[in-house]
Amino acid sequence: MVGNWSSLRKGNYQEYYFDGETMYLYDLNTDNIVKYKYTIKGDSIYRSFIHPDLKNSESKYFSRVVKFDDDQLTLRTKVLHRINSINSLEMFLKKEIDSTTYYKYLYKREALLKDNW
Repeated sequence: MVGNWSSLRKGNYQEYYFDGETMYLYDLNTDNIVKYKYTIKGDSIYRSFIHPDLKNSESKYFSRVVKFDDDQLTLRTKVLHRINSINSLEMFLKKEIDSTTYYKYLYKREALLKDNW
């Protein structure tokens, strides 16, 4: 699951970045990046909210993994598509690119996903 993923559900575009233990979610509608600690137990993902000003929350069920391969992560509630392009959420979080570059490519990925939806 490690890597960059995108989702389009009911017209709402989101990008995810999973590293070995942290899940970042960027939601285009809210223009927020939310950080979670995640674990996989059996066929399900559990996550807990991380915020520097708040006590970390308990791990709660997020979704069941229905299918996983190199290109697609199918969860019970949504389908995530692997992002194989440069200028990803990961690069933005690691400060390898600036926000202008990230948003430029984010909107291109959103349009492409909507065209193929």
